[in-house]
Amino acid sequence: MARRRGLSDDDLKLWRLVAREIEPSRSTEKRLKAEARRAAEAAAAASKPAAAPPKKPQPAKPAPQRRAAPAPAPPAPPERPAAPGRGRLAGVDRRTAERLRRGQYPIDARLDLHGMTQAQAHQTLALFVRQCHAAGKRCLLVITGKGGRVRESADGPFVNPEPPGILKRRVPEWLKQADLAPLVLATAAATPGHGGHGALYVLLRRRREP
Repeated sequence: MARRRGLSDDDLKLWRLVAREIEPSRSTEKRLKAEARRAAEAAAAASKPAAAPPKKPQPAKPAPQRRAAPAPAPPAPPERPAAPGRGRLAGVDRRTAERLRRGQYPIDARLDLHGMTQAQAHQTLALFVRQCHAAGKRCLLVITGKGGRVRESADGPFVNPEPPGILKRRVPEWLKQADLAPLVLATAAATPGHGGHGALYVLLRRRREP
């Protein structure tokens, strides 16, 4: 067998020079690394969830309007006090009250308290009202006087020693007391034809038949 021919020294030197020349260039290595880095970044970006689109700014809601508190109700006007001498007409229908004030009820009985003391007038009035109610009478005329002091004569004493006008004030009070109030329906100052403010209409309740 023929012996293989080995490389000469010159051939070895030449081979070494060629091997050094065929090593990859640095520019190629940089390019490959850059491409690999871009590929890795692209893969990482693809794996991330897509960013939500920015929200549109919402218009600000108007502040709720506060309702104004209702104005307080105006205070009720004070009740006017009853005119003096008008009498007691509460609980009486309008037609009855007007008839009594105008003196349209026929007078069934009269009582004149002139010249009496308070005690005498009180007793006489109570007896008079009870008797008239028992007899079925409805409208009474009680004369109290307007408050003047009357003398028996120019030089004589006063007929009624009580203060002026005391019976005019006390008679309505007596008619409201417990013994007479259940019998009396209403009272009113008399018209001028029956004595005006010096007299009083007394309307009695109807007597209940037993």
